[in-house]
Amino acid sequence: MLAGMGTGTGMHSDPLLQILILLAASVCVVAGVRKLALPAILGYLAVGMLLGPHALALAVDNDTTRLLAEFGVVFLVFTLGLEFSLPRLVAMRWDVLGVGGAQVLVTTAVVAGGAIAVFDIAPAVAVVIGGAVAISSTAIIISQLTEQSENNRTHGRLAVAICLFQDLSFPAPPKWCRRPSRPASCCYPTCCCC
Repeated sequence: MLAGMGTGTGMHSDPLLQILILLAASVCVVAGVRKLALPAILGYLAVGMLLGPHALALAVDNDTTRLLAEFGVVFLVFTLGLEFSLPRLVAMRWDVLGVGGAQVLVTTAVVAGGAIAVFDIAPAVAVVIGGAVAISSTAIIISQLTEQSENNRTHGRLAVAICLFQDLSFPAPPKWCRRPSRPASCCYPTCCCC
């Protein structure tokens, strides 16, 4: 098996070996990141970028890798969902709608205005770019807040409220801007910008 490492065929075809390499690298890098008092998520991102198909290519982009990535996202979202209850979401409704809505609208407007002024692009394109900039990763933010035990503090609750509004507002633009002549599978940047 080690003889195949130089050719790039033996190692890439074995999913178990890829998993073991990724796990070993993750453990080592996260241990180093923890010693530097940095969040573990930075270590996982570094391992993914370095060992992924666009850098060292120790993990190739194939069906097995995509399936494992999807399972990872499902497990992450599941663990995040365990932290929320319906009463907590109802109690946070004003934070979600007020602070979250303001963040998305202001960020979208500022970025869209800047894109129109600086790059002289179409307003629809600018709004899509502004909307993309306004969205952050709920999974990363909530796991970081939980890791630092700050998810019940005021800034933690506001960050969660903003993330929840972003998650609720993200699916809306594709539905709003899809033209009748476009197929349902069309992604929203091409729907709004063409």
